[in-house]
Amino acid sequence: MNSGLNVTKAAPNKWRHIKSLLLFSSIKLRASLKEKKKKKEKK
Repeated sequence: MNSGLNVTKAAPNKWRHIKSLLLFSSIKLRASLKEKKKKKEKK
């Protein structure tokens, strides 16, 4: 059984997935903040 090999292979993919998720959420946050600023300027 080479389960140890599978774990090391899966780890980088998990980190890549987490990193992309964090990047995606931060971009969404910035976009929503920009929208809020636009709404405030209109008033």
